[in-house]
Amino acid sequence: MPIIMDEYFEALYEEMPKIIVIDPGYTDDFIIRFLDENNYLLVWRVDDENIYSAGIYMQ
Repeated sequence: MPIIMDEYFEALYEEMPKIIVIDPGYTDDFIIRFLDENNYLLVWRVDDENIYSAGIYMQ
C-alpha cells in the first residue's frame, strides 16, 4: 500500500468520523475492511449490487 494510503488510514483511525462518503472508484478491500471492523453501516450506495461503487456510510 502506498505511503499516502497508510497516512490516510492512520488519520481515519484517529478521527473515526461519523460519516464517510466514498467517491466512485475509490472503494477497495482496505476501506471495506476498515468500514466492517469499525461498525460502519451502509446508508446509501450508487449500485446496491456492487460493493465497490460510491456510497455513504455511518457509524
